[in-house]
Amino acid sequence: PGRRSVRHLRGMLEALRRNDPAFDVEPASPWRLVSVDDVIEARTRELHAHGLELSARVDADLPALPESVREALAKLIVEATSNMVKHAAPGPCRMLIEVHDDMLEVVFTNRLLAGARPAVDGGLGLLGARERIQALGGELEATPASGTWILRAQLPIGGE
Repeated sequence: PGRRSVRHLRGMLEALRRNDPAFDVEPASPWRLVSVDDVIEARTRELHAHGLELSARVDADLPALPESVREALAKLIVEATSNMVKHAAPGPCRMLIEVHDDMLEVVFTNRLLAGARPAVDGGLGLLGARERIQALGGELEATPASGTWILRAQLPIGGE
């Protein structure tokens, strides 16, 4: 019950932020790209420029997702791929976006740089991503496993 209350409170705060002109984002911001597909395309080019090859599989009707979910997904893609640029070993990395029932699942994987010791709680970027996802009733987890970094998010897409 307490966790659900915090989730609802975060959702209300997120809605207030979106509707408050003081929190409005400049039109040139990457958050205001036309679609999630545009974000994926731009981030794929950015990764390629840094020696990373993104394999993206999207098994979801992205335009049909609720606006709040599309916005959170776009921001998560930018955060995850920015972290790849900073911390991933050159080579392949993956992104999978799927919808199961009323749940959107997003999984990012990349090889870690040799000797890297990623913080599971992450820096401010992952903290902000986790808060955005949780504000919408979802979960985000980051895990190193066998030299691979795995970032997984689940977001409900059905009405409550």
